[in-house]
Amino acid sequence: TAAVNAVREARLQDKVEYISFSDDACRQIIADDPEAKVAYLTGGVSPATLHSSGYTGIDYHMTEIRNNPQWVKEAHDLGMTVNVWTVTSETDITEMMNRGVDYITTDDPLTALDIKAHFDANQPE
Repeated sequence: TAAVNAVREARLQDKVEYISFSDDACRQIIADDPEAKVAYLTGGVSPATLHSSGYTGIDYHMTEIRNNPQWVKEAHDLGMTVNVWTVTSETDITEMMNRGVDYITTDDPLTALDIKAHFDANQPE
């Protein structure tokens, strides 16, 4: 509640996305601001289940995406975003981009940007 109020008072609602490992914390944010962008970090929950509770995204470890590759499409079909964390190797970054995730959390942003530039340059028009 305090975080949502601080964001609201600063008029930054359109610039903030909330993420948490705590379902309770996420649900409280959704209750306090139903328009907030909220993504769940823990994993183990399908996008459809989260979407029905007001979540706008999933933010899972790459193992979760590997184990449930259908969740990327499911999330996108529901209008949700997909972030994956913490991806550091070139191979893993490339794999996650090929799986269609929207965002990648990484400790190596320069490598990720190089791979993204190559990926974008080689997409069919």
